[in-house]
Amino acid sequence: MLFAGVGLLWLLQAFGIRKLWDKELSVSLHFRDAYIYEGEESALEEVVVNDKWLPVSALGVHFAMGRNLKFQKDSSLNASVTDQTYRRDVFSFLFHQKVRRTLAFRGEKRGVYRISDVEVTGHDFFFNEIGSRTFAQCAQMYVFPARVDTGRVAVLCNAISGMVLAHNRLHPDPFEFSGIRGYVPSDPRNHINWKATSRTGKLMVNQFDSTTSVDVTILFDVDDPYILKSEDLVEEGIRIVASLAARLIRQNMPVRIVGNASLSEGAASDGENARALEGADPFHEHYPAGAGKADDLNRKLACLDVGRVCFSGAELLRKELANGTDGRTFVFISKNQEEELVELVGRFASANRQVLWVLPTHKGKEVAHMNMAHVKILPWEVSA
Repeated sequence: MLFAGVGLLWLLQAFGIRKLWDKELSVSLHFRDAYIYEGEESALEEVVVNDKWLPVSALGVHFAMGRNLKFQKDSSLNASVTDQTYRRDVFSFLFHQKVRRTLAFRGEKRGVYRISDVEVTGHDFFFNEIGSRTFAQCAQMYVFPARVDTGRVAVLCNAISGMVLAHNRLHPDPFEFSGIRGYVPSDPRNHINWKATSRTGKLMVNQFDSTTSVDVTILFDVDDPYILKSEDLVEEGIRIVASLAARLIRQNMPVRIVGNASLSEGAASDGENARALEGADPFHEHYPAGAGKADDLNRKLACLDVGRVCFSGAELLRKELANGTDGRTFVFISKNQEEELVELVGRFASANRQVLWVLPTHKGKEVAHMNMAHVKILPWEVSA
């Protein structure tokens, strides 16, 4: 009877399991969240269904995903990390059975993460491999740049607001008449209102409101041309861009953002062709005041490829100078302090162009002394 049972089992697996193991079998992976911020946790849902009358003794499920999504606690079992995170799970099924597993992980670095396929291997009752099959997947999740401490961003915003106000006082709009007041020696003579002067018997001048544009342009430099890389400073600069832009937009300031790296695939907004962004021009976005587009900006910054720098920070400033963008307030975010860049920042700033230079630097590292008119330098310490 024992030999007969073994023979029956062999026949069943030879003519049934070996031929039908992948019939009515489905595997699906999807991320629980569409996006998270750096340092936050999420989960990957793994669902395998055997919807047939034959059991499957052992089913291996293999897939790979970005190494910067780090599995947590028990979920780290069956995973190995090299260039990517490779995972192998084993399932066993009776007939018409569904198994769901939730794998917790933490997003350690900004980016767009995808799982495009999963490989499944079947085994018979004697644990011999009997076949393999690949199931296409479309699991995708963004890890946005971490939000910078609101207090530090508030300091930046206050500095920008002060620069805008000072700039507006220096450049009143002659077409925005707001009233008449007494003459002071610093007033231009062409502002004298002669009718009001003859009526009152003393010099009176026209008063004008300032309507100079309060548009803020953020220029960010991710170039890291040195042998010893400072990836942490580059990434902190990207976080500053995301947090600062979101706050300025909420404060009803239109924001233009220009960088010297291009986007990788996956940064397209809804309805756009993501693949069209491959090899695209350097980062250049404009967000109207109160546009509520923070998620769009974060998604694009998550896909910023710092390995595809289009030109140096100095060239970024040269291109902006060629655009003739006078009358704006600029925030320049760059860790680099080479002589050419410093010289160009000095040329870039003028009586009609205010510049705030945010300088990410390692804590305790000395910042080169730079004394430039119309440029305010704000060191931004980053813990090693």
